[in-house]
Formats: sequence, C-alpha cells, structure tokens
Amino acid sequence: MASTRALNVAVAEQRRLIVEVYKGAKPKRVQVDPEPEPEADRVWRARYWGNLSVSDDELERRYGAPTWAVLCYPTHAEWIEDDARLTRLAQDGRLASPTARQDAREPHPGP
Repeated sequence: MASTRALNVAVAEQRRLIVEVYKGAKPKRVQVDPEPEPEADRVWRARYWGNLSVSDDELERRYGAPTWAVLCYPTHAEWIEDDARLTRLAQDGRLASPTARQDAREPHPGP
C-alpha cells in the first residue's frame, strides 16, 4: 500500500515537471502534400459516411474491399491529417505499432 502511494506521488510530480518543461512550447506543423483521394475510397466513403444507396456487394465487385482509412475517417482530409500525425510519432520513435500507418491503407478483411 505504501508503494502505491509513493508511486502516485511520483507520477503526479512527473506530470508537474513535464508541464513545467514544455510550458510555452509550440507543436511543429508538418507540411503535407495532400495525395489525391482514390476513386474507390471516395465511393466507399460516400457509401458509409454519405448517402450512396449502392449495395456493399456491388461496390466490392467494382472496387474491392474498403480500406481501414475509409471505415475510420469520414473525410480524406481527416485521414491525411491523422496520417501526418502518425508519421511524426513514428519519426520521434513514439509510435506503439510501426505498422499502424500501413494498416489503415490495407483492405478491411470483411465480416
């Protein structure tokens, strides 16, 4: 029990020091050249996030399975922004899974 209290105090102090160290720091903005949205992603997004009334089977026949990016992000711009954030984390060595960026580009495995 005493070790738990000591750990809680240490964590609180660590947080206070981090706030003090980074006070006034501004995050770097990474300039990203937006890649054009593939037609398949545009159509799948319209299906899941919009009002496209085509069946999933028909879209899969035409364009293949949707990517994770389509299923997770309502707009292409949000995907690009989050991809840039993940790139910064990977460059800083703070990304938990080095394959996270690639996973979002891979097709969804289906139900």
